Amino acid sequence: MSTVTVDAKTSLILALIKMARIDDHVNHFEQMNITMLSNTLGVDHAMISVMKNDLDSFEIIPPETYEEKVEYFWRILTMMKMDMQAHDKEIKLCSELGISLGLPKHEVEALTSYMANHLNKFIKFEKFEEKLTELKNTPGFEPEKSLMIRLLDWLF
Repeated sequence: MSTVTVDAKTSLILALIKMARIDDHVNHFEQMNITMLSNTLGVDHAMISVMKNDLDSFEIIPPETYEEKVEYFWRILTMMKMDMQAHDKEIKLCSELGISLGLPKHEVEALTSYMANHLNKFIKFEKFEEKLTELKNTPGFEPEKSLMIRLLDWLF
């Protein structure tokens, strides 16, 4: 099947389904989370029913703003730890999805690690944002930009 482009809300639901299935078991809480969020976002259930059978056929559509991307990624990481485990496949998928959202790799790695280290605790979005701010304020967290990148930043 060829790649299908969907809106950001449908993309999020499909990414969550993919995350829930990656460990070969979708538990009750994962299913409830997906159903409630689908209803809240007003996602087309018929489209989800068709597309969930071929989760590799859709392209991740990142939200427009950085803040929305962070929230999208938080939802993915929350799904990863919903069964209170962080399987290697889930961690790898989180990294892939975070990077496909356009988030910096160092942020994706740090936030994935943070959530994987707090499996038995629900992390509210506000706490997640605080952690990201804390990380950004940590000296050495941001990778040093090469001379070429700094020059391009200056020019544009």
